[in-house]
Amino acid sequence: MHKDSIGPSYKIIGDTLVNEADGTKDKIVLKGDTIVHHENRKDTLFNISADNDLRKFKGYYFLNIRYSDNAWNVIKLALQKGTLTIGSITGEEDVQKLKEITETTADTTSTHFTLTRRQFNKFVRQDGFAEQETFTRMTENGR
Repeated sequence: MHKDSIGPSYKIIGDTLVNEADGTKDKIVLKGDTIVHHENRKDTLFNISADNDLRKFKGYYFLNIRYSDNAWNVIKLALQKGTLTIGSITGEEDVQKLKEITETTADTTSTHFTLTRRQFNKFVRQDGFAEQETFTRMTENGR
């Protein structure tokens, strides 16, 4: 960013960008009139606890997040060669697969399904968790 575009609460002191409003400080590099700032953030997506469970099944990891005594949200994780894929059940295609596997009547509006281990395995084999996000680990040289 151009050094003239920083807000009025920011000051550049040496190699540090200081936010005078909240006292935070970030290391920067000045290249001419440009500020270079590298940011690394961490975000907690899941905590293993009494209400959350992580299980390995058929080469995948499944995050099980409890919403109530009998309600869970399940997320599928795959990690291969520095690429993390997170799959979730959100689309009508997945819901239809679940209805067929569990033999739930088609006129129901329920999105709560109870699956046996065999039914769950079938859902995974039929490419359940079709809604996917992919994250690739970047190295220092950007690859």
